[in-house]
Amino acid sequence: MSEENNQPIIDMREDGPFLAKHLPELRDRAGNALEPRPLAPLCRCGGSSNKPYCDGTHREIDFKSPPKAAAEKNKVKTYSGDTVDVHYNPLLCCHAAECVRRARGVFDPKQRPWIDPDRGDDTDAIRDAVRACPSGALRISEPGEKPHHLDKTEQMAVEVEPNGPLWVANVPLAVEFWPEGSTQQKYVLCRCGKTGNAPFCDGTHSDIGWKDGS
Repeated sequence: MSEENNQPIIDMREDGPFLAKHLPELRDRAGNALEPRPLAPLCRCGGSSNKPYCDGTHREIDFKSPPKAAAEKNKVKTYSGDTVDVHYNPLLCCHAAECVRRARGVFDPKQRPWIDPDRGDDTDAIRDAVRACPSGALRISEPGEKPHHLDKTEQMAVEVEPNGPLWVANVPLAVEFWPEGSTQQKYVLCRCGKTGNAPFCDGTHSDIGWKDGS
């Protein structure tokens, strides 16, 4: 996909920032629309003093972020129910917990298994939880059918989560590796610089108490 045709895309420099090109919409941590730029370098080392933009700090701190997805985690788990099946890839999960908030009976990290489609919430609540998942880690299917995503929006957008990652919708990402079951319709990119699944967020920002300082 070439830059000349003004098509939105997110690329990244090795051990440097994300390069967001021709984004139709970029929102800050307060939900405010930022001024469009043909090229917006977005910090992914966690150290910029001008977040969400890069200010060159990655060079000063010798930031390194090679792709480091754990292959053993790149396996979709299927949780079968009477009316729907839920499919989950832990490698994609950013631990936003939208599923827990919307269908706590079905998605309960304190239970084993932590997903059970028959545990308490109706099918509409399960669908709402899958749709709200920002990372694409969750998919749904009718028993015996192929799993599919339920998307939050058809609009192209990048949104900065306060003290968290970039939530991306429908913007192509220029990476060679995509975890099983992932989609470019929604995914989540690390901003703290500590993910174990670069460039995707794996929830480490929450574990380490990272603050964006914005």
